[in-house]
Amino acid sequence: MNRPIVNEHGELDIPSVDALSREDLSHWVFDRLHGHDFLLADDMRAGNTAHYLLAEIFPRLQRGTREDLQNIIFEYLGDLAAP
Repeated sequence: MNRPIVNEHGELDIPSVDALSREDLSHWVFDRLHGHDFLLADDMRAGNTAHYLLAEIFPRLQRGTREDLQNIIFEYLGDLAAP
């Protein structure tokens, strides 16, 4: 499974997120939301939870990646709400 790249400044490389396949993006989002993504740590003291990074990068992603990310999150929400 491919993962996004973190640059030498500890910042997420947006083009590396755009380069992920939908399947890899889905796995990364799942890991991010479940606390298994250690590329970029969350800072709970500053209020930066797992979803914070996703919200921050969303507008900077290419349109196709934004659509994939949105659909992936909707799928996860549907699974969460299913009986």
